[in-house]
Amino acid sequence: MQSPGRSLRGKAPAPQRGVILLMLVGVLLLAAISYFLAWQSPAQLQRERQRHTQRVMQAARQALIGFALSRQDVSTPSTQKGRFGYLPCPANTNGDGWQMGSCGADKQNSIGWLPWRSLGMTPPKDANGDCLLYAVSSTYKYSAGSQMVNEDTPGMLQVVDENGAVLEGASASTRPVAIIFSPGPVLGAQHRVDNPATTCANDISNFDAWLDAVQVAPGDTVNNAVLKLMGDGVDRFVQVVGADKATLGNDRLLTLTRDDIWRRVMARPDFDEANTGDSNRMRRLTEALARCLAMYANDNGNKRLPLPAAVDLNGNDYRNNDNYTDGVAGGSYFGRYPFRTANADAIIPGTVAEPRLFEKVFNAGQACNALVLTSPGGGDLANLSQNPAPLAGVNHSRERELWNNWKDHIFYALSQDYGPNNDPVAKGGCGNCITVGGVKYAAVVIYSGRALAGQVRQAPIADIDFGVVADSKQNPANYIEVANASGDGRGDFTPQGNDLLFCLTDTTPVDVVACP
Repeated sequence: MQSPGRSLRGKAPAPQRGVILLMLVGVLLLAAISYFLAWQSPAQLQRERQRHTQRVMQAARQALIGFALSRQDVSTPSTQKGRFGYLPCPANTNGDGWQMGSCGADKQNSIGWLPWRSLGMTPPKDANGDCLLYAVSSTYKYSAGSQMVNEDTPGMLQVVDENGAVLEGASASTRPVAIIFSPGPVLGAQHRVDNPATTCANDISNFDAWLDAVQVAPGDTVNNAVLKLMGDGVDRFVQVVGADKATLGNDRLLTLTRDDIWRRVMARPDFDEANTGDSNRMRRLTEALARCLAMYANDNGNKRLPLPAAVDLNGNDYRNNDNYTDGVAGGSYFGRYPFRTANADAIIPGTVAEPRLFEKVFNAGQACNALVLTSPGGGDLANLSQNPAPLAGVNHSRERELWNNWKDHIFYALSQDYGPNNDPVAKGGCGNCITVGGVKYAAVVIYSGRALAGQVRQAPIADIDFGVVADSKQNPANYIEVANASGDGRGDFTPQGNDLLFCLTDTTPVDVVACP
């Protein structure tokens, strides 16, 4: 019999057995982790690093799209309202994340750190622990801004491989509008200056230390850190794709295309032709443009109107407002909306000398840039814009910014009897006039909706476009869908597509109505 107070030989007390069991579980767990890590091959670890970098770059790309989509809704600074599609400048000051106030001259591409703070992000770093870099097309950068950015605006960037073959941007319509870079580890003679006190690095403009230069052909080296710095020039960037060419370059590139931006922007109510409410900014703009012409007709006492600007602007740049000048006597009665009316002013008695239509102050004290539209219920729309006048020139309204960026989409058809050399008052109204829905009108203003299948709207802009890209902007069929867009002042402009029309009435005074 066991003596009192003594345990069985070789059997540990219960608490001690629990400690031993926990130690055994810990040893087995450590062994399992060691076994797993031992079987993680370098290739598997590299794939995980690549996945991390890709996730970070994708997040940055989505943030850029969000900036382009919604930045015009931001109230400060006020110049942003109405500016859809614009992208931020890079951040070039020690990687602090704020976009620069201006990034290079007009029509020049720009490169630098990704402006993560301006995009509302935490610092996005790749698997190597480095900040991302970013190139933005001259046609999309916020400052110095392009004169016209809309769904047809091409990018000015191109991506090639180590042999010079184009990977992205072989055509104007597919050229990237922005590129995000993960620089990868140091290669060759690259020397980077890091400073733990900064978020990214001390290399403010030393992007050669971060991005690759690859000879893609004899005498032809593409340097991701160096731009042409020429007006309307396309810059190339290299992405090494050959599995055995990693020593040539290790930059990872992720592009942003114009379609990535505009298929989201065009889904907004601002551009929905079916939206007849006040939230349709293009509708407000089109009506304001029609009412501005009605002011012109009613002010000169004989209801005469200027001829349209030439559809092809006589070969001039579509981005420049002043190239939208009314036609001369004998010109077409159909074309683009005239920003300048100097030719009609010289013919029609009683016109105001100021050549820019929006800036004219008419004899009754009215001005197109002070025109205020009202909602269908009669309420003032001042709450929808920091300046309620759609065509205001000072502290631009959203609609005036839309004009600046979408002017090539605005067309104007004039009735022959309302031309600058005719006299609609003496004729007693329309004889030779355009029609819409079977009704005769003095004129019609048309906003061309989003391009339909088969419609191409491009013009040579880039240094590599001329002789390659045809000017399809000079073909009205690429914009409007109406019964008969005749240029003789007697066509039938009944809409047959997604266009938005406002008509000037054959009345005294001339009025504006939504076309039937």
